[in-house]
Amino acid sequence: ESGSGAPISIGEAERRAIVAALDSSRGHQGKAAALLGISRKGLWEKRKRLGIP
Repeated sequence: ESGSGAPISIGEAERRAIVAALDSSRGHQGKAAALLGISRKGLWEKRKRLGIP
C-alpha cells in the first residue's frame, strides 16, 4: 500500500526489484538482468553487494 509506513531505502528498493526479477525469470540470471535493464555482470555485482543469493 503506498503512503503507509516509513519510506524504504534505495538499497531496499533495489533488493526488491532484483528479487522480483529473479522470481519472474525463475532464477535465470540473463533474463533477470534483461528485465532490470542491466548486464549479467551488473546483476551479479549488485547481488553480491546486497547479499542476495
